[in-house]
Amino acid sequence: MTGLLYVYLTRWDADLVRRQRQISPTRAIVLAQAERQRDVVAACCDLADGAGVHRGMTVAHARALVPEAHIEPIDRALHDRLLRRLARRMHRLVPIVAMDAPDGLLLDARGCEGIYGSIGQLISSVRTHLQAMGLRARIAAAPTWAAARALARFGPCDESVTTAPVLRRTLSTLPVEALGVDPDIVRRLARVGVVNIGQLMALPRTSLGARYGPDVLLRLDQALGDAIETIEPVHAHEPIEAERMLEGPTDRLDDIMLVVRDVLETLTAQLHRRSLGGRWWEITLVRSDLDPLVLMIHTSRPSRDAAHVCALFRHRLDRLPLGFGVEGVRGRVRITARTRDEQQSAWEREHVKQARIGTLIDTMKARLGYGCVRRPALRGSHIPERAQVYERVDRLDTRGRAEAPLPAGDRPSILLRRPIPTDVSLLLPDGPIAQVRLEGRMVRVVRCIGPERIEGEWWRASMPGRDYFKVQAEDGRWVWIFRQVQTAQWFTHGQWG
Repeated sequence: MTGLLYVYLTRWDADLVRRQRQISPTRAIVLAQAERQRDVVAACCDLADGAGVHRGMTVAHARALVPEAHIEPIDRALHDRLLRRLARRMHRLVPIVAMDAPDGLLLDARGCEGIYGSIGQLISSVRTHLQAMGLRARIAAAPTWAAARALARFGPCDESVTTAPVLRRTLSTLPVEALGVDPDIVRRLARVGVVNIGQLMALPRTSLGARYGPDVLLRLDQALGDAIETIEPVHAHEPIEAERMLEGPTDRLDDIMLVVRDVLETLTAQLHRRSLGGRWWEITLVRSDLDPLVLMIHTSRPSRDAAHVCALFRHRLDRLPLGFGVEGVRGRVRITARTRDEQQSAWEREHVKQARIGTLIDTMKARLGYGCVRRPALRGSHIPERAQVYERVDRLDTRGRAEAPLPAGDRPSILLRRPIPTDVSLLLPDGPIAQVRLEGRMVRVVRCIGPERIEGEWWRASMPGRDYFKVQAEDGRWVWIFRQVQTAQWFTHGQWG
C-alpha cells in the first residue's frame, strides 16, 4: 500500500516571501538570520541558488553574487504558522495531515485511492493545489513515512511512487542522510565507504548498532516498515455552521427572519466560544419548489453581532423570490478572524467609534452593492491626479497596509480628475501672468505664486514636467494652473474653495 505521501516544499521560505511581498519572478530572494554575531543565508530562491548562493554563506558574500536580490531577515515563527495553516488546508484533499517542520507535510491518503482513481491522480491534485498558491514541491508516495520522506527529499524525480516489493531496491540508491540520521554519523560512515542506504543494509546489524548507535537501526527499520513511526496530526477546525428546519414551508418574511436570527445567534455563540469574529457569512434558504437560495454577506470588521448581520440579510431578502415557501435555513461562517476583548472606559472610546463606522459601511454595502462604497486613499505618486485613488471598502482595518506619503506643498481643496486646457496671457514672454481663461472668459490676475516644478514620473516617457502657479483672479478666487515644460501648453487643475 502506497497511501502515505510526503510533500517537500523545496523553496518554502522564499516562495512565501515572494507571495507576500509580490516580488517579480525575475528577482532573486535571499533570507538571512543572525548566527555567531554575523548575518548568514538561511534560505534562498532558485535564482540565487543558481548564482552560487547557499545556506551558511554570509549575506555580504551573497549580495556580491546577486547585487539586485531582495534580502530580508527570515521569520521562522511566521513561516511555521503558515505551514500549519497549509496543513489544515490540505484536509480538503486527504483526511490526515501532519507537519514536518520547517518545510514538509505528511499526508495519510490511505483509503483515498478509490476517490481519485490512482495514487498518481492524487499526487497531481496535490501539486495543482500547491501551484495555485505559488508553491513548488517534490512529492513522493511510499508504504512508510520515512521512505516517502527520503524519496521526496533525495529521490531522482519530483514525483515518486514506490511499493512494498521494490522498497528495498528503491531506497538502496539513496544517500545515507536520506534516513534523517545525525550528520556526524553520516560523516563517520562515509569515512569507511558507506555512502548509500544499500551499503548500510549490507552491514551486520550487531556491529552497526554497537559502532554507530541505535538511532541508525531505528531509522533504517522505520524506512523499511520494520518499526513504527508515529506522527502528530494537525486537526482541522470544526466548521461554524447551524441549521433549522421548519415543520412546513412559509413565505412570510417576518417568520423567515425569525429563523434566520435564531441561526445567526447560534453561529455567534460558536464564534464567541472560540474568540473569533465572522467576516464572510452565508445563509442558505431551502425552498420547497425551487433550488436552495444562497446569500452571502461580507462584513468590514470581524463581527459577533447577530442583530447587525441579520439586518444585512434582511436587505437582501426583500428583493428575492421565495417561491411557495421556505422549509429550512442553514447558516455558515466561511471566513473568520481573531478578535480580542477591549476594555471600555469613560475616556477611550475609539473602538466604539470604529464599530459604528463598520456598521454604517456594512449597511451601505448591503443596500447599494459591494462595489459602490469607496473611500479615498493615498498612493505613492507625486503627480497630483495620481496621488489619490478611490478604493473599494472591503475591510475597515488597515493593518499591514503601507501608508503613502502626503504630497508636499499647498494643494487645492477641489482637484479636477483631469486637467482642463486653458489660455493664459503674459505681460512678457517669460514674465508674470496677466490673465487666465476661467469658465469661458478671460479674467485678470491680481496675484500669482509660483512656479512649483513637478517633474513627470521617469518610468513614463510620455509625461513632461509641469510648472504650477497659484493665481488669484479679480473676483477673489484662487486657481491652480500649470504649464507643461516641453509643450508650453497651459491647464487648469484645481481651485481653492
